[in-house]
Amino acid sequence: MGHCDHHTTGRIVKLFSFVLALAFSLSSVPLKSDDRHDSGLFPAPPLAQLSGAVHVIAPDMAQGRLIIVRYLGYRCSHCVEQLTYLNQHSDALRRMGISVLAISHDSRETWSMLMREQGLDTAVFSYKPDEYQDIARSLGALRVIDDTLRDLHATIVCESGLVRAAVYTDSPYMDVARIVGLMADTMPQVPAAESEYIDRYLSGTPRVTTIAGPSDGIQDPIDLDFNRSPLLGRDLWVVMGDKSGHAMAIVH
Repeated sequence: MGHCDHHTTGRIVKLFSFVLALAFSLSSVPLKSDDRHDSGLFPAPPLAQLSGAVHVIAPDMAQGRLIIVRYLGYRCSHCVEQLTYLNQHSDALRRMGISVLAISHDSRETWSMLMREQGLDTAVFSYKPDEYQDIARSLGALRVIDDTLRDLHATIVCESGLVRAAVYTDSPYMDVARIVGLMADTMPQVPAAESEYIDRYLSGTPRVTTIAGPSDGIQDPIDLDFNRSPLLGRDLWVVMGDKSGHAMAIVH
């Protein structure tokens, strides 16, 4: 039996729009504490420049599949949440050969404490301390924007020695499926359904199994599709009509 998360919105197009914003918001409110976040998005440095910086920071890891997470330290609860959410997908990350390199001003001892407390997978996660913020500056995560010194979260996707994408934000970037999907085309994809399945359905006697129904929030379904990302390829999206517009249920 699957389970559903029920999300509603006035326009269905918003439910299927995945925005990786490399443009930026002009918010100029400075961070005033480790736990203060705005919703602004900021421009990434040129990807070629970032690729050079990554080679200096992690020359051995840069040639593989790598997600770099520059976060604001152990005291930032949102940052810890981002790392633990990545850790929830550690089995899939391992399977796809993706490593995560975390960078902050915390000491290695503080990182080790975080690893133990949150149970982070040592086969996936590694850490590089940045006490004097030199790495943050080289990655463009600590810089002056509109006369304000910004201390930004950075999530950087690298593969085969090149930075494929980078997101710079006031809040940790939580869309792990989107980040994994930004890897190059060599990433294993969820296989499309073969014609034999359709032939079998048309010529045989189908066995019907109810995965979700009205008691799970499924009302007046009008369309469906499978998530095609390599990380969440088994998720089923069910679009429903309702009085206020549309709704969508996600069946895991």
